[in-house]
Formats: sequence, C-alpha cells, structure tokens
Amino acid sequence: MTVLATAANPAFLASRFEIDRPGVTYTADTLHALRDFYPPQVKLYFITGADAIIDIVTWHDAERIAELATFIAATRPGFDIDTARARIKESGLPFDVRYIQIPALAISSTNIRKRVARGMSVRYLTSESVLGYIRKRRLYADLGQEDFE
Repeated sequence: MTVLATAANPAFLASRFEIDRPGVTYTADTLHALRDFYPPQVKLYFITGADAIIDIVTWHDAERIAELATFIAATRPGFDIDTARARIKESGLPFDVRYIQIPALAISSTNIRKRVARGMSVRYLTSESVLGYIRKRRLYADLGQEDFE
C-alpha cells in the first residue's frame, strides 16, 4: 500500500527490502541494507508519525538506526513535540529528527484499519489506489463494495 500511496510522487521510493527478506526484520537491518545498496551521497530518510518517534530510542539497535538515517516525523493533532525531543535528548543517541506539521487531519493507518473493520467509509482518507488494494484483497474485514462509498 505504501508503493501505491507514493507512486504518483517521483520524489518517493518505497523499498521492498523488509517485505522480500525472510524472517524477522528490524529497522536497523533494513537501513543498513539500504545504506550498502545506495551510493554514499544518497541520504536516507525514514518517514513516520511523530507518535512513533517517542519510542524510537527503544527500538532494536537504536544507536545504529540513529547513525543511518534522518527521521521525518509527521506531527498529528494533539501531539507534544517537546516530549519526543526530550526523550531523544535524554537517550544521548545522535538521532536527527525533523518534525513536520501536517494539516489537522486525524488520520492514521490504525484509524483506517479500524474504520474498514467496522464497515465504515474510508473514502477521502486515503488514495483511490490504496482503497482499490484494500477492496481487491478484502483486507481488515469481509467488506462489500458499498463499504467504501
């Protein structure tokens, strides 16, 4: 779904490294593989919700993660950036995190999954290509066409 959601923007490239690798995968391993794959002048960015950034210091091999990528944290309504900054600073790890304020739309993948599972509409909350993917694979619930209207 990430590939579909970013396909229209040539500035993005969604990697399949984690999907294609067998077994348990960790962000540190994926970033290391990407760093080895791309030339040194290519800068790696890890884009996530700011709510996930609060826990980044607890991720497996957090120190290596901090060295391999710049993090882009999209803030959501009600998120306290100062708490995230303080937690990262207290860890002493060299994370480079850029916070980007996004429009005040309380949309998350978790929210979309819950809405689909409950039979609620997700139209306008994600792209038509992602909606088509969810519909085709009947993800999250046994839904009919009318559930996406």
